[in-house]
Amino acid sequence: MRGSFQIGRLFGIPIRVHYLFFALLALFAIIDARRGGARAGLEGALLITTLFGCVVLHELGHSLVARRYGVRVASITLLPIGGVAMMDRIPEDPNKELTIAIAGPLVNLGIAAVLGGIVYALYPGRPFILSEHMAFLPKMVVLNVGLAVFNLIPAFPMDGGRILRALLATRIEYTRATGIAASIGRFTAFGFGALGILALFAGNPFLLFIALFVYVGATQEERAVRMRALMRNVPVSYAMTTGFGIAAPWEPIGAVLGRAAQTFQRVFLVTHEDRLAGVLTYEAMANAMQQRGAMTTVGDVMRADYPMASPYDSLLQTHETMAERDAPVVPVVYMDRVVGLLTAESIGNYFLAASRSPYGMGGGWAPRA
Repeated sequence: MRGSFQIGRLFGIPIRVHYLFFALLALFAIIDARRGGARAGLEGALLITTLFGCVVLHELGHSLVARRYGVRVASITLLPIGGVAMMDRIPEDPNKELTIAIAGPLVNLGIAAVLGGIVYALYPGRPFILSEHMAFLPKMVVLNVGLAVFNLIPAFPMDGGRILRALLATRIEYTRATGIAASIGRFTAFGFGALGILALFAGNPFLLFIALFVYVGATQEERAVRMRALMRNVPVSYAMTTGFGIAAPWEPIGAVLGRAAQTFQRVFLVTHEDRLAGVLTYEAMANAMQQRGAMTTVGDVMRADYPMASPYDSLLQTHETMAERDAPVVPVVYMDRVVGLLTAESIGNYFLAASRSPYGMGGGWAPRA
């Protein structure tokens, strides 16, 4: 994710932190310091850091369960408004999605139970006093319970929305279940927005950020599911592009970039002795140009470990392979000849054109005689 950097790994999953997280940390430290001095500021910063550590464990709960179902987890990123586990897909099996979704809140409830036991052992017979001056451990108990409850709100993109969709999908079609959960998510976002406007007068803008996050997340989830439903019945040939350049492994990337500027081509096939040797993207060339110079050869920059597809393969399955293999380009091959390329851009362009066409999902490709 842009604007973030890696701080370590847990169970092989990269843990990343967005730069804006430190702005949030500083903001809470300043607010607490103004109220109670430097010590209060440090305690506030420690509390937020520990809370976000619990958020990482929450996302790790989702991630480890997802990996059991064969889902690739690219990273866990801490954002100012929470954490996000970057998964290549969410299983459409309701039971699997339900298990993945509920794992995060259960982690927070487990943390709360453990810390609550410690608090009870340290302070037997003393009640939990919910005040600004309550001790650190009781605060963490309450905050983890709050995290679990908040995430169980039945609205996308919170865990509760995914749980709701999974339960609905056992009764109705998956796309319709997503639409219902997304609609509830948008309605919830408007509620958060109304409360956020009131909170804004008190100097607290976070509910407005949460409202925006929920609204955008719900809309994107619904769009992604509808896109997957459309891709399931579309062959690769509908979305591939037949315009691409050719480069040789020995060519300097400066020369190929020059051709790219003239022809507006973003992807090149690398051939050697009339055989496909690799795939070269504009982004890879631009990065190599900046780091290693214009005389770097195509063979040093091209990607040779790429998946391939047939024009008649399922667009959905091929798209999932692109995500699993982290492949920006898939050569489309028919009878040992490359007839097209599939990229995220070509898929997006196809669906944009199809959505505007009065004739629906048309197009396609036929082999030349």
